[in-house]
Amino acid sequence: MTIEVMSKRLLILLFGLVLTTTLWAQNSMSDVNSIKRDANYLYGEATLDNRESALKLAYELLESEIKNWAVQKNPKTGSVLVSKIYEYADTIVLPRRNLFRAFVFVKKSNLKTIKGKTMIVEVCQPKPEPQPEAKPKGDSQSEIKPESKEEPKEEPKPEVKTDIKEEPKVEPKPVVEEKSVREEVLECLMTITKFQDLQGVMTPLKDEGKITEFGKYTSMPDPAGSYLIVYDQQGVIKAFLDKGTTTRRNLKTGAEDSEKNYHGCGALWFKVKE
Repeated sequence: MTIEVMSKRLLILLFGLVLTTTLWAQNSMSDVNSIKRDANYLYGEATLDNRESALKLAYELLESEIKNWAVQKNPKTGSVLVSKIYEYADTIVLPRRNLFRAFVFVKKSNLKTIKGKTMIVEVCQPKPEPQPEAKPKGDSQSEIKPESKEEPKEEPKPEVKTDIKEEPKVEPKPVVEEKSVREEVLECLMTITKFQDLQGVMTPLKDEGKITEFGKYTSMPDPAGSYLIVYDQQGVIKAFLDKGTTTRRNLKTGAEDSEKNYHGCGALWFKVKE
């Protein structure tokens, strides 16, 4: 193979790569513009010279949009906390010369609100779009119908009248079970993923009387009656543990667990009104 032939093949390969990248960027831009025009979405976008910085700012702007959306829906809400935005928000990052354009968005139908003095808005995992059913190949106008066979006619039976009237059936009303204080508190707290967000939720729950006490692990007076929230040195919550002494139950996994399994981590204890 000559150098001239190799050079031509290399140029063709580079041209194909550039064309593919250009088409991808055009499709992504089309998606961004479509989402921005759709009232069913909330979004944040930022353009900076650093990819991570652009994404961080876009997430912060989206979080602000979600809070504004929650307040508009519930004007009496005092404060709003957004959880799981980093887990389930969708992102598109586009290079623009020496800059990066970050676009972060969520669908409003994937936002779950938990009301209280501090409203929690949880970003939920997007539901998969329903796939259209595949139609069989062939001429749609010429459908094959099964042969109909005539069944022998039955002679009408004489009508027998009775004086017994059937009582109308009364459908039993579904019993709606109210959540206990314990279930409500744990459901609220277990949406939080960062230690710094706990104070803004636990204090209102204590004011409402749903949490009776809480504090640092070193000041825990009653291990057998206290729940634990374990967090690492970066403030990321690692586990929610049930009441217990030497062993506890992990409330998320259901497995047997203990705060001693999390080396180098801190913990917060709290008690729930029973």
